[in-house]
Amino acid sequence: MDINYPVVIIAAAVTSIAAEVIHPHIYGLDLLPSFRIEIGDNKYLHIHHWLYGLTGLTILYLWPTPKKWLNSMLLGGLLGMFAQGLSYSTSHFVLYDRERFEIARANEPE
Repeated sequence: MDINYPVVIIAAAVTSIAAEVIHPHIYGLDLLPSFRIEIGDNKYLHIHHWLYGLTGLTILYLWPTPKKWLNSMLLGGLLGMFAQGLSYSTSHFVLYDRERFEIARANEPE
């Protein structure tokens, strides 16, 4: 895949900042609610935005667009979203019980 590295870096920076605004590390200040599915007695499946980014990166790798600038923008944007999502201390909570998640988020350093 042919890419333009400065565009990738700028897109990654802009997307990681946007992701931090939409889903900040400060618990409870999300502009958009997280996507999670209740699967049992206080058990949840949480689809983190880093998983969306990883899925998008996989799709882009397998089926890049014919346009260099678009591949660069998409790659940077998906990398920024992926990196910002993994920066949470609770990013590994995909299948969890709510109480354990709430305790981990409350103890997350600011």
